[in-house]
Amino acid sequence: MIREIKDPAEADKLLRIQRDLDETKIILHKTIDGVLAQGEKLDSLVEKNSDLSVASQVSPYMLIGRKLHAKCVFWPSK
Repeated sequence: MIREIKDPAEADKLLRIQRDLDETKIILHKTIDGVLAQGEKLDSLVEKNSDLSVASQVSPYMLIGRKLHAKCVFWPSK
């Protein structure tokens, strides 16, 4: 929408407001991009956490195997 501005002071005010709006839009875009990037990082951390949680659960068979292995290891006598 283009309109004719007769008063230079009004044109100056409109230009200043437009410039402020443009700067605000740039800042908002950067902020939104940053929030989205942090969200991706959080998703990645949650995924890694769940992988570690599953990996840290030791099955009873592994515990029995470790106990048997510990009993079967012979140390050389001096």
